[in-house]
Order: sequence, then structure tokens, then C-alpha cells
Amino acid sequence: MDAPAPWQLRGRAFVAALALPASLRHQQGGAAPELGEPVRGPALVMLVDYRRSEVGPYQELLFMPGPFRFPDGRLRWSIGRIYVSIGPVHTPCIAPAGCHFGSPARRRECRLVSPNKRPTTTLEAKRAPALRVAAINPPLCVTRRSFGATKLLSSCLDGWIYSRNRHDARSVNRPWDSADNGNRNWGLDKRVARFDWQRRGRRERVAVHHQDREIAALTLDRLGPALPFPGGLLPAGWRTLGQIRDGQRFLYTPSVRGRLGLARLREARGDGEHFPTLQAGRSRGALALPDFHMHFPVARTEPHR
Repeated sequence: MDAPAPWQLRGRAFVAALALPASLRHQQGGAAPELGEPVRGPALVMLVDYRRSEVGPYQELLFMPGPFRFPDGRLRWSIGRIYVSIGPVHTPCIAPAGCHFGSPARRRECRLVSPNKRPTTTLEAKRAPALRVAAINPPLCVTRRSFGATKLLSSCLDGWIYSRNRHDARSVNRPWDSADNGNRNWGLDKRVARFDWQRRGRRERVAVHHQDREIAALTLDRLGPALPFPGGLLPAGWRTLGQIRDGQRFLYTPSVRGRLGLARLREARGDGEHFPTLQAGRSRGALALPDFHMHFPVARTEPHR
């Protein structure tokens, strides 16, 4: 699927700043060698759950080792490592007591699925193999709540939404399209991985697996309320990112608006090969965006000299 820029995205995200050794940010950061070493400053880790995009819903983990000095003398952030989810987008959520999604049956449904495995559903004393829903055209609601659940637990509402949205490309999970188009549109090095994302109240845990091994894991807490955030107030220079790929320089300035709140990074680790050794750093603060709208524009390209 060809999905040229610009993109309009909606979802939720966490952003965490980490103080990491300069040598680690340079050697494991994954930025283009032509950029040299990042200047002094924190590294950023972003965890994003895109509920809507030009290639459907998907999840994303990225690492920016820091700002780099570009040939024009300006400092710009550059994405070094970036992974997007493969397979169905599923974020298990165990609702707190009192929530209508917090019934025992719903909590069992939320804990059912482990992507890319053969799950089973426990219904009282019976065990039945879970029904795999074809991932050709699953709508957002189905992929987030009911993928892998037995037909008994799937709601009529999900089926109605599925029938209405099955031809909407923005509601279909297309992870390979996200990687291919992201690399082509903005000079990224997106790779696909399996995301195991769990939510319990205000705490969220995510483990990312690539090539059958865990490469990164994070645990974050959302703190307090989230207030409206007009992203247009940030200067364009602060939002401009730069990538170098195949001898071309890509510059792009995304914009975001939504709600912004505080968060706490409880745990962060990486394998040191596919993702930096996050456990070697110290947290310098984190933010939560429980609902945002993002505009990813067409990149400005020019030969890199």
C-alpha cells in the first residue's frame, strides 16, 4: 500500500527523557553515521499507540539519542531506532472496579491474547481454543478489544463497527505498510516487531520482541490530570527533525495538539543490540499524551554533502 505524506494521525503516547552516557548514545543510538556524535543533552524514548493513521492502527517505539549538529549549523533531533507493531494491535486493559468493562468476563477477555501465539479462553471449567479473526480488514475497535477472543465474548457492537469500517483503510492494521511508507516518506529506518502492551489502571507495561527475542521493555505510570495542549505554540525549530538515508537529507516539522499530563518512568531496559541499554541511564522526567492529533508533513529532501 502506497501512503505518501502528509499523514494525519490520532492516538496516545508517552515521552520519557533519559540521561545516558555519551558513548552509549553514540554507539547504540542508531543514528546515521554521517551525523557524528549527538551533542550534550538527554535522550528521548517515545512509546506511541496510533489508533488511526493512513495505514491503520499500529504501535511504535522509538529512540532519539539527542540533538545533532547538521551541516547548516542548526541543532536537530534525529530518530535512531524505531519499531512498529506487526500483527493485530491489541492493548489489554484491566479496568478498575466500578467500570462497565471491569466485569469478570471482560477482564478474562482482556487477558486472553498473546500476539502470534495460540491462545485459549477459560470459561469457568471449560477450555476452548480462541477464534482467530482474519486480520485482512479488522476495524480499530475489534483489533483493540476483541482480536483473539472467542465468538462468545465478542460483542454485537464490535460486529456492527466491523461491517461499517471494513473498507476504511485508516481503520485497518497494516504494519508492513507503516514501515515501508515511513522509510520512504521521511528517511526513517522503521522495523517491525511484536508488542505486548498491558494496561492496569494508570500503569502500562510494554515488552517489544524482534526476531524472537525481547529487545526492550518499559513500565510507565500516568500521573494526575491531562490538560489541553496547543502544540502550535512550540517554535518550528524545536519540532523539526532530520534524517539521513541513501545519501539524502530529510527534514520535516510535525505538529501535535491534544491533552498533556505528567508521567513516571518506572522501568526501562534494552538489549543493547537492537535497542539501547536504557537501564544504564537515569530518568529525567516523562510526559503522557492520552489523546493527541498529529500532522506529519511532506519532508524537505536534499542531497547530503
